[in-house]
Amino acid sequence: MSQPFQVNLRGIIDLLSNHIYGDAHVYVRELLQNGVDALTARESLDGHRGSIRVSVLRGDGPLELRFDDDGIGLTEREVRQFLATLGESSKRRIAGASDVAPDFLGQFGIGLFSCFLVADEIVVHTRSAREPDARAVLWRGHHEGSYVVEGGSERTAGTTVILRARAGHEDAFEPQLVRAQLARYGALLRWPVHFHDGVRDERVDRADPPWRANASDAAVLAWGASALGQSFLDWIPLRSDTGDADGVAFVLPHEPSLGSVRSHRVYLKGMLVTEESTDVLPTWAFFVHAIVDARRLRPTASRESLYADATLATTREELGASIREWLLRRARSEPERVQRLLRVHHRAIKALSASDDDVLALFAAWLPFETSSGVMSAGEIASLARPVWFTRSVDAFRQMSGLAQTQGRLLVNVGYAYDDECFSRAAELLAIDLNELDPAALTRELDEVSEAVLASAEPFLEAAARALDGVGCDVSLRSFRPDDLPAFYAIGAEATYRRSVERAAVKARGAWSDVLSAVKRTRAADKPVLCFNHRSALVRRLIALDAHEAIEPAVRLVYVHAMLLGHHPLSNTEHVMLPSAILDMIAWGLDGRGERILQ
Repeated sequence: MSQPFQVNLRGIIDLLSNHIYGDAHVYVRELLQNGVDALTARESLDGHRGSIRVSVLRGDGPLELRFDDDGIGLTEREVRQFLATLGESSKRRIAGASDVAPDFLGQFGIGLFSCFLVADEIVVHTRSAREPDARAVLWRGHHEGSYVVEGGSERTAGTTVILRARAGHEDAFEPQLVRAQLARYGALLRWPVHFHDGVRDERVDRADPPWRANASDAAVLAWGASALGQSFLDWIPLRSDTGDADGVAFVLPHEPSLGSVRSHRVYLKGMLVTEESTDVLPTWAFFVHAIVDARRLRPTASRESLYADATLATTREELGASIREWLLRRARSEPERVQRLLRVHHRAIKALSASDDDVLALFAAWLPFETSSGVMSAGEIASLARPVWFTRSVDAFRQMSGLAQTQGRLLVNVGYAYDDECFSRAAELLAIDLNELDPAALTRELDEVSEAVLASAEPFLEAAARALDGVGCDVSLRSFRPDDLPAFYAIGAEATYRRSVERAAVKARGAWSDVLSAVKRTRAADKPVLCFNHRSALVRRLIALDAHEAIEPAVRLVYVHAMLLGHHPLSNTEHVMLPSAILDMIAWGLDGRGERILQ
């Protein structure tokens, strides 16, 4: 014989307070939600347009909160069925046995029990508008799990909920806090919400948001600044048919860090669900802060986040499409408006362009890139009508930028996220003659020195080769600008890979170390080259130096300097090389005869 489950209400209250709801103040939201659903049901029944009235009363005892609505109300049978059964919801009666009518916010039948987080007793005084002859009913629920139902005093259709603050939770009933919570959760409700603090009565809900009122740009931006507490650069209207959602995406006035997660404010049928949604917009839309009101998305049981389902996924795509289409329209009709946005958020537009040919085609000429001649748009680069060189590494760009400039080359840095794909595709659209520049190849194109200079420098180059033998680096002597750069460290892609494997092998242990060692042996790569600059006064002095014991530490210092200048990571050997070379140079400098005084 089957038996019904027994429910421990104390355990349920602990579950609500510690695991489902974020804080005890959500009881205001739950009461507001129940009132809105009651008004919605009443309007469907007889067209009545009601309101919600909340008051905080001070007497000799604890603070008392009264929550009134003139909605659908409950009959005595409904009170016994729905208020006494955790998980039972009156909204299911309208929609069917297991579903909830889409117009209602409450779905789980636990909202009223959140009041036990701040009160020991819940008093519900209600009368049904569905049955004209129904009598008023009074229901008293107690936190230990008992309730009583009795006849209530005469009243019009609707419901009143009365709470008295539990000892230690008086702050949850303070008028300023209650008013703030009503305004926060009910900002976009279509029902009037009035609040009385014992002295004055005021309406705390807002009028229709400006994006629904065809307001001016200035009015929308002012509303956004007030709602979100900061100013914005621009605004973009949002719309999704799948989620029956609308809203506005405010363009941030500054560039956020690339890949940062942007949280958004989401309402469900005008009731605040969360201010920290990260899944209502695509990840590439990290340059906006959105406010969205949806009518077909589903909340979780806590109603503090959205249920991740196919409807949410499609809604996210459609809201993202709203941003994309706005950019496309504005680029054609108000290009200066989009250029202003691009100056701040070009990385976000590149992120979108990387996967959207239409966006790329429209914005290609405007997208900015770092070059050896400063930041230039792809259109400006194309207008130069000459070969353009690029590097896929930020460090390689820093290393080669100055050299490329002195050689009359325009070097473009596409080492940042999305830049490589965006620039290569923009180059195709704008007919840019594009060539990849390799650091090792660049050294071979630097000016050669004369045979006489090379012969006189041979002892120096031999000493330099000995100094760098332990790090696997060749040496050469060329002539290039700038004059104050003593040496240029050039390493090709294969050699870069080999260095990374070697550094990993030093740290790895066990089988992984054996794998890396095998990779090291099988990957053939040209050695990196330390290319000394004969135009440098320092290099010429080193070549002319007779004290050969000073050349090797000096070369090691120049080598580490070139590595750091090119932002190359140092190996363990190179880390040790720097202080050792400094000490050797100090020792040599202190001994005028060149004797080593430090052993």
